[in-house]
Amino acid sequence: MSNWLIARERLSILTQAKQIAAAYSNNIQEGKGEQNFRWLQAYLAKDQGVELINRQGIRITSLTIPQSINFGLQVGPLREGASIISIQGHSYIRTVYPSVSEGKRLLGWVILYSSVDTVFAYINTLIQILLLSSFGAIALAGISGYAVAWTALGPLDRIIQSIRKVDPNRLSYRLPELHNTKEIAELTESFNKMLERIEFTMERQNQFIEDASHELRSPLTVIEGYVNLLDRWGKSDQAVMERALLAIKKESSRLRHLTNDLLQLASLQTLTVPAPIIEIGEVIQDVISNIEVAYQHPIISVGCEQKASIAMHAEHLQQLLMIFLDNAVKHTTKEDRIFIKLRVTTTSVIITVQDEGNGIPKENLPHIFERFYRVDSSRDRKKGAGLGLAIAKEMVDLYKGSLTVSSTVDKGTEISVQFKRY
Repeated sequence: MSNWLIARERLSILTQAKQIAAAYSNNIQEGKGEQNFRWLQAYLAKDQGVELINRQGIRITSLTIPQSINFGLQVGPLREGASIISIQGHSYIRTVYPSVSEGKRLLGWVILYSSVDTVFAYINTLIQILLLSSFGAIALAGISGYAVAWTALGPLDRIIQSIRKVDPNRLSYRLPELHNTKEIAELTESFNKMLERIEFTMERQNQFIEDASHELRSPLTVIEGYVNLLDRWGKSDQAVMERALLAIKKESSRLRHLTNDLLQLASLQTLTVPAPIIEIGEVIQDVISNIEVAYQHPIISVGCEQKASIAMHAEHLQQLLMIFLDNAVKHTTKEDRIFIKLRVTTTSVIITVQDEGNGIPKENLPHIFERFYRVDSSRDRKKGAGLGLAIAKEMVDLYKGSLTVSSTVDKGTEISVQFKRY
């Protein structure tokens, strides 16, 4: 920038020097001589000076020239041009320009001095202003950046501190709601929902462990009791021995079924094998035959001859239908009818098991798929551990199906499962 300012100053002074040289030439040619130079004052600005040199190289006049310049003396050879000189600690642009007649004859020289101290002072002031402005801008940017960072990252820091307070024994804790930005609010909400799911899962797990322990303890307690009975009196009493052995056999069978059910639940939760496409008609007929032979209870099939395919392992579909029909048989009499119905649409397959048995109270319906849940534990104790429908629900969820149940006490129950048709 300083070079640009100096160049502009040089150009301006050169123009002045040309004007003075033209006036000097006119003054000489009009015969006014070299003595009256008051006209020079009109061409000078503040902080400027001028000297005129005749063609013999003698200074003939000067105005406001620094005192260190000696006048009336012979000067050395002069060349047209401009340069920066220093006089008594001050800087000047010294411009030399020839004065010539109309016939191009040299009449003399004009030497114009113009102080550039103000230019340098202006540049120094400008540099100081730029430096101060730069430092101010940097400081302002730093403060603004810190404020923005605090505004953006402050909520994240509070979330991190809150997350550290989460403890496995204190899953009811929730992050405080933060609404600084939409993203922060969504993050907080998502984390709280995750905590809710974890808390629910942990509660279900703890409940499952408690229920499983209780269910496993019951047959073991019975077996232990009869073993002690045999040890005391069974050796000599045939009736006591037979009763004890029958009870032990029954409870052992119950314990085996319970263990198998628990293993089945665990295996379903970790199953990742892709499901094959199967034709369901044959599977339904096999299940009906097995139930009729096992329970001597006729099953009425409706529409089961239709052709339909779903993505599922055949053994899982068979077990699913066995659970539904087994429950239906256990809660009906020989006179009550049991139906299995197949309905096929363009996109789905619906299998329904309907019975005319005891029915389920309305308040119990939301819980029938929970593990170890029994509508009437005193009545159902001999009929199962309450895991059948929980296993059925796991199977349906595994294959992305849907399950619905409707029931009326003393009129019967209807359970339907729906899968995507292939």
